Amino acid sequence: MILKKMKQKIKKRKLRIEENKAIKRLKKEEFKHVNLKNNLVKMRVRVLIEYIDFHFPLEGQADFLVFRNKLRAIRSLDKDVLLNAIARIKGMEKIYETKYATFFVGAIITATVPVIAAFSDLIPTYTIMIRVCIMLFTMFTLRFFLKAMIKDKNIVALLVSFREMLEQALAEKHEK
Repeated sequence: MILKKMKQKIKKRKLRIEENKAIKRLKKEEFKHVNLKNNLVKMRVRVLIEYIDFHFPLEGQADFLVFRNKLRAIRSLDKDVLLNAIARIKGMEKIYETKYATFFVGAIITATVPVIAAFSDLIPTYTIMIRVCIMLFTMFTLRFFLKAMIKDKNIVALLVSFREMLEQALAEKHEK
């Protein structure tokens, strides 16, 4: 059992290292139709998000001509590639959706705070100190999850904006 868990951890580390190498490669890679096609179909989720963020950041494009060339590359993709990419992006949006995490955070705080408060009543001399610890626990838990949720919201916004570009390219293919 322990050996199996260790193998899984090693496999995850190797995968993370491979993904980091792929992210470094994609930033050096020239943005072309063929590269875009292969990347949209083959890239792992984390790498694809970095790829999209690198080429189509939410903050905007620095050079309009380069952006126009990127849009032309998207419009030149096959219908099948566009459909596959849109489906993958929609799936990734579901992965990074945070509406379920909100309930989870609320459940953690709702379950732990009364338990800790009940124990503080058993030791009357430390009641104030325990109440302060409860408050700090609640604040840090909320802050930790809020940061994670904001990061996920940014990823979802990036994916939605890219998916809309893909859907517009697909709609143009249907018009022709």
